[in-house]
Amino acid sequence: MEKKAAELKNILTLQDNLLDSMLAEQEKIHLCVKNRSCYELNDALNRIRIISDDFVEADERRTALNVEKNVYFSKNIADIFYSVRSKLSKSKIENSALSKYVSIAKSFVSEVVEKCVPQQGNVLYTRNGQLTKPSVQSVLVNASF
Repeated sequence: MEKKAAELKNILTLQDNLLDSMLAEQEKIHLCVKNRSCYELNDALNRIRIISDDFVEADERRTALNVEKNVYFSKNIADIFYSVRSKLSKSKIENSALSKYVSIAKSFVSEVVEKCVPQQGNVLYTRNGQLTKPSVQSVLVNASF
């Protein structure tokens, strides 16, 4: 049992460190989106994918340990467990905020493009029979203006 508890603590410590890295990358992503730095954003997204894969692998190892739930609340594991949970919550909040921002920005750009270059495509209907606007197929902008 103590061997499993020690392994669990090692895995949780690894996850805690990975979450620190992930939160730092999420902050960089936030700044890249704010400053419209596409190349840096792409690099940060690639780094966060690697960190996410490592986190999932560690989580699978933690799940495979199959320890009892009361072990998480023991003296030497509880602090790191609570740290991981709080960082996970913070990461989810950051993801949600970024997702809302991207959704709003996408909607705004779509509306602007539709007003500037209205699409005269076919009328589209949803499964329920409601009329929908066709999405923008393509727009070519001459950057020499």
